Amino acid sequence: MAEAALMPPPFEGIKTWLARLATLVSNAPVPSGEICAIFAEVCADIPDGAWTPQTRIAWTRQADRNGYPVGSRWPAPGELYVHLLPFAEAIRAEVAGLQEILAMAEKPREPKRKRPDHAELARAGALADAVIRELRATGGETENSA
Repeated sequence: MAEAALMPPPFEGIKTWLARLATLVSNAPVPSGEICAIFAEVCADIPDGAWTPQTRIAWTRQADRNGYPVGSRWPAPGELYVHLLPFAEAIRAEVAGLQEILAMAEKPREPKRKRPDHAELARAGALADAVIRELRATGGETENSA
């Protein structure tokens, strides 16, 4: 689902988004194919997942800027791009994070360490005995050695 949200939006999706925005603002033009094509061109790298009802409502709930009621007016294509960009970046970051998690999950695990068998234990014991004998022979014995 996250990768699907990262795909480019279909033209009809942008057209529908803009048509619904037109009902929420005061100076909207009739969203024709020509107007929608301009928005689609300017916002070409905004992924499909950013064109949601939440981002449309977020446009209308913007605080006034310098006394100008931005959210109650029809956006210029560049204004809409700036508005949708943080949503697009959040989607990209989420997809990148999910891909990292998947990569970690798919990474081959180290083989489970097996317990030494009797032959390996006997070899290690014999080596330890040889080292102890050598230390005793060279005077390397300490007070605490056995």
